[in-house]
Amino acid sequence: MKKSLSKLQVRVGEGSRWNTIVFFAPGIPVPQGNLKPFTYKGQDGTVRASMAEGTKGLHPWRASLGYVALMAKNESQHPGFFGREPVLLRAEFIFPRPKGLPKYVRAKVSNPDLSKLVRAIEDAITGILIGDDAQVVRIEAGKRYVRRYDEEAGAIVLIEKAS
Repeated sequence: MKKSLSKLQVRVGEGSRWNTIVFFAPGIPVPQGNLKPFTYKGQDGTVRASMAEGTKGLHPWRASLGYVALMAKNESQHPGFFGREPVLLRAEFIFPRPKGLPKYVRAKVSNPDLSKLVRAIEDAITGILIGDDAQVVRIEAGKRYVRRYDEEAGAIVLIEKAS
């Protein structure tokens, strides 16, 4: 079963019912996990310290991932993986190609870290497609630059029941 909604591509796996869901989230991928410390004065006048996410653009990116995941779930009528079942997460992060980069360069070997990009996806889909990010038992991920002029930056995400 394949359905298309403007920029949203949804595919539910054939064969065994509800094994796979795939979607594309447009936008420039943003990593999660760069905590920055800050201080503030409490109501009693004492100085306190705390940590906050320091990556700019993370909240809109996670909101976009969550929205597209919810749209994919609703459009495909996929129930999600909310039991204690293990899941496989595959993700391909596609970044805009810098103007001066030679065409033969495909892999993005610079920042952001791949593990932090995956963390943003795990947290964005928790409660929407999976019950807990601890259900993810295997991750296959990569990052690259756009290959064609008509390709868009974003993330291709596949979640399936792990065997």
